Amino acid sequence: MVAIEHSAVCRQEKREKLLKEKGEEWAGMPRAIEALAPPSAHSGPAASEILQWSPGASASASSSEEQTAHKPPAYTPEARSASATLYLGSSSAAKDSTWLFNAKIGFVLNCADDVKAPSELYDHLGVQWTQLSALKDVTSCDISPYFDSCIKTIGEKLSQGVSVLVHCAAGMSRSASIVIGFLISPEGRQMSLVDAVHHVRERRPLVYPNKGFFLALIRLEGTLWPDRPQSILPEMIELHEDCTLLE
Repeated sequence: MVAIEHSAVCRQEKREKLLKEKGEEWAGMPRAIEALAPPSAHSGPAASEILQWSPGASASASSSEEQTAHKPPAYTPEARSASATLYLGSSSAAKDSTWLFNAKIGFVLNCADDVKAPSELYDHLGVQWTQLSALKDVTSCDISPYFDSCIKTIGEKLSQGVSVLVHCAAGMSRSASIVIGFLISPEGRQMSLVDAVHHVRERRPLVYPNKGFFLALIRLEGTLWPDRPQSILPEMIELHEDCTLLE
C-alpha cells in the first residue's frame, strides 16, 4: 500500500532537493497546468515556473526533458474553449507583467492572503482578480469552504475563453490544492485524486499540499464522486513519513 505524509519537513526537504538539482530559478517559478499554446508563446521570465492546463487537448504527461527545457506542459479539459488556459504558479508569475501579457491572462486567483495583489498592474493589463482571505498554509486551516466557489469560478472563466492563473506564495500547497480540486471536479477533468496529484506533480514537481489540505481533497473526492471507489483513504496518510505517493 502506498502512503503519504505531507509534513512541512518532508515538503521542505523535497523543495531543497529540487533547488539543488534544477537550480533556484527553475524551482521557484510557476508552471502551467493546461495550455494549447506552443512553448514559444510563453517566453517571459516566469514561464519556467508555470504549470499550464488548457481546455480541449489530451492530458498527456510531460517528460522530465520537457521540464528541464522549461517547456510548459499542456493539459486540456474536455468541452471547453481552446483559447483558454489554466496556469498554476507562484507569486512571481502573478507580478510578472511580461508573462501575464504574453500568456494572455484574463483572471488571477490569489490563494494567499499574505501576498499582496499588484492591483495597479492588473488594472493596466485589464486583468480581473480575486484574493482568498484567511487561507493559511498550515494543517489546521480548513481549505474545504473555498473549493466550491473557486472551482465554479475557474470553470466559468475557462468556459468564457479566459486564461486563468491560480497562485499562492510558492505555488506549492494552497494554489496547488485548489487546482487539484478543480481537476477532480465535474467542472474540470473528473480525475481521481491520485491521478490529479500525479498529473500536477509531473508538470510541477515541487507541488506538496500540506496534510490538512490533502485530507480535505480526500473528502472532496468522496463528496463529488460517492458512487465510485475512493482513490485514497484518509488512513493511508498516517502510514509512513515519506512522500512516496507523490513520487
